[in-house]
Order: sequence, then C-alpha cells, then structure tokens
Amino acid sequence: MASSSSIDLPTQLEYYAIRDTLLGHNHVKKDMKRALELASTCQHPEAQWLSHILAGKDVTTKEEARDVFLAQGDDDARALCFSALFSCPPDQARLRRAAEMGFAFAQAQLGLATYEEMFSLSLRASLPGERDGFLFLGLCYERGKGCERDEIKAKKNYLRSAELNYVDAMVRCGLLLEDKDPQRWHWWGLAAARGTPFSFLYYFGAVVDRFDSEPALAPSLFIVGRALKGHIDAERELIFGESSDYDSRIGSANQALAFFSFQCAAARTAVDTWCLIARRMGNNQINRDIRKKIGILIWKSRELGNYKKSSADEAASQSK
Repeated sequence: MASSSSIDLPTQLEYYAIRDTLLGHNHVKKDMKRALELASTCQHPEAQWLSHILAGKDVTTKEEARDVFLAQGDDDARALCFSALFSCPPDQARLRRAAEMGFAFAQAQLGLATYEEMFSLSLRASLPGERDGFLFLGLCYERGKGCERDEIKAKKNYLRSAELNYVDAMVRCGLLLEDKDPQRWHWWGLAAARGTPFSFLYYFGAVVDRFDSEPALAPSLFIVGRALKGHIDAERELIFGESSDYDSRIGSANQALAFFSFQCAAARTAVDTWCLIARRMGNNQINRDIRKKIGILIWKSRELGNYKKSSADEAASQSK
C-alpha cells in the first residue's frame, strides 16, 4: 500500500474520485460501473488493485461488491476495509482489523465511528496522506476531541483535505476564515459547485452589501463573482441548482458576477495596452520575457478588484 505522499497530486485526485464514485462518498452519486471504468486507466496502485480484483465480474449491487472483497481473504487490509463499507451497517470488526493492519482509509473511517479513538486514528491516517484522515483530524483540533483545541492546526488539516477535493473539508475550512479572506469564497465556491452550496448562498450577500463601505472586500467579491459564473440559471430561477430565496439572492449574485466580469475586462484592456506600448518601444528596450512577466502581473491584479473603485451596484448597472 503506497503512501499518498509519494504519488503525484493529479493521480491522487483521480483515485479519490474513483473511490468516491465506488462508495457514494463525498457528495458523489454511487456508480460502481463508472468507478471501475475510471479505475481501469488510473495509475494509482489502489485503483489498479480495484480494477484487478473486479475485472470480468458483473458487480452491480453492494452485496455483490462485498462478496468480491470478502473473497480476497482476511489478510488483505484493503479488501477488509471495502467489504466492511459495503456492509449495512458498516462491519466494525472488519474495519478495525483493516485499521490495525495499517490501512489508512480504514483508520479514518473507524475514527469517524469511534468518538474515543477519533483523534489517534485520524492522526495515524493522516501521516501517509489519507484525505479523510486530514478532515477528521481537523474536526478533532477544532472541537478538542482527544486533544487540545487548536484552530490553526484545524485550518491546516482542513486545507490539506480540501486540496484533495473533500467537499466537507472545503466547507469547514471556509467556516474558519473571514469574509475578507478570498480563500473562504474560493473553497465555498468549489463546494457549491460540487453540490454543497448552503454556506456560499447564505453568506455571500453580505460581501456584496458591505462592499461600498468596506473596499477591502474587493478581492473576496471578485472570487464570489468568479464562483457564480455559469451557476446562475435565470430562466429556472436557480443559483447552484438551488431555488430557495432566489429573488432575494439574484440581485446580489448579478452584482458580484458583474464586478468579476468588469475586472476581467479591465485587466484585459490593460494587458493589451501594455503590450502595444512595449511593442512600440521595441525589443531592444523591453525584451519579450519582461513584457510577458509584466503582462502576467497586470492580469493577476484583476483579483485585487482595484480596476474600478465603484460599488458593485454601479458595476452591475454598467454591464446591462
């Protein structure tokens, strides 16, 4: 069983998507057939193992999947763990045996189910880089379960889990950040796009409302607008697929989206202007690499929201 820390990030994310699809975890709809299709081309050792033991088998129900894993014997920690999770309720005895054999995913799942051992098991699961271990360890630090409360350590572990696409970790990480921190809206935006929009929808309106009196919120407003792009359905009156309180939210959503769009357009104009000036000055005075670097800096500055020091309402009105 390879340590996650020794595997490149794209491959880790690919495997977690497979595991989530196989088990129906992490706000992902369970689809065993799709999971096995994805596993067949994934280079992660656990995905290759799944593909190998399930190859050629007609597995469509959780009972059939459990039987395949049970057939691997009691010495395969991975098989014990998955067979336990495909039982209803999860088989705690098999899960514990897999955890004792050192399978990090089993340690994390067992920790979630056992309050007294949650901290120690989550810590052990996090050491080799298990995504679920980071989340549950963050919960322990945030709430003081089996350890001293430590918000800094909680944030650190939530962030590591969020970077591995754990939706609940994205939400928890955002809750420990402030409105003026763009990272709150980055993570809540990603969680909303993955089917968990409550925190984003409940709080984003305050950023729009306070922007006039708190210009320092501009970077956060930019990220809010970026997250909303493509997720406003005016015809069906949905935002991130949610219809509740649409009328009270749509105005704020449109303002944030207009602010984001204006910043991008202004940044593009600034980049084009800079490139024109640089070309006219000639390559002898400003070489291509410097032109490119300055152009990148100008483009990135759009995230600061400083191209127009007007309210979100004004940006919205000018976009019409």
